[in-house]
Amino acid sequence: MSCSCNLNQTPKESYEALRANSESLGTGLFLIPAPDKGILEFGGVIVPHISHSECAKRGETCIAFKWIADSYKSYEELMKERAATRGCLNPDCIGTCTDLTCICRGGTCYKV
Repeated sequence: MSCSCNLNQTPKESYEALRANSESLGTGLFLIPAPDKGILEFGGVIVPHISHSECAKRGETCIAFKWIADSYKSYEELMKERAATRGCLNPDCIGTCTDLTCICRGGTCYKV
């Protein structure tokens, strides 16, 4: 099954932070297969205090990933937002999700 999703779904605000400081750290969010949950089910891994380049390297073997610069949203803020909702605020997507703790795959947002 092919995926019409973007592998790297890093938001533009995080790229702006990276341009301002190439040593920026942030949070990596990775969408991965979860065959233990069922057919075509997914799970997520969240890695705090990681560089964009390290996140991109780790994300190469994932379904999709995104990097959120700490200066845009801290790990603590992301975890607070993630805990506040059960699913993604907007479950439909084209390329990326509006909710920072969700990742788009095949037109659907998945909570990481």
